[in-house]
Amino acid sequence: DVCSSDLRKYKNSKVRVRKNKKNLLVGTIARLSPEKDLTTLISAISNLKNENYFCSLKIVGDGPLKSQLFKIVHSLNLENNIEFLGKIADPYPFLKSLDVFVLASKFEGFGLSLLEAMDSGTKIVVSKNSALEEIVGDSSAAIYFKTSDALDLSQKIKYANRISIKKFNKDQKTILEKFTSKKMIYAIEKIYVNLVN
Repeated sequence: DVCSSDLRKYKNSKVRVRKNKKNLLVGTIARLSPEKDLTTLISAISNLKNENYFCSLKIVGDGPLKSQLFKIVHSLNLENNIEFLGKIADPYPFLKSLDVFVLASKFEGFGLSLLEAMDSGTKIVVSKNSALEEIVGDSSAAIYFKTSDALDLSQKIKYANRISIKKFNKDQKTILEKFTSKKMIYAIEKIYVNLVN
């Protein structure tokens, strides 16, 4: 349960020192599949590189598009900017090391990695669609970009890097409180009760 209190120990883990605002570390946790739209995220990193805005991207996850994404990274000459980490057992040290977490999905059923990123206290940029809008709403917990728009995403990454993390954290905490295991179990039980009656 990403929102349970036993995971709060990660709040005190060591965070990467950020000395250069243009030496930006972006990351995502996503299955390497079409709906996650990692090609848009990779293109956004390419845009930033072309602006001489140094930015590196770390991608956690595995999936059927792995070789295709490797080829895209190679074709854009981004081998020194983008790293594929595969699957990892514990996402929190990774999430806390980031300057910005991006979820570029074309659609999401729920977006658990988004809640994990919020729980780690990281700045977040997400595509404006489906469950991501339902989770974030009109709050300041994340910055929206236009779905599948690499140029807009690159600009929103830069914007996220400029603003204070405090603008994110207050609303992130409020959202996480809505998705505790106790509240989720109660909501599911309520649905079952209504179906039976």
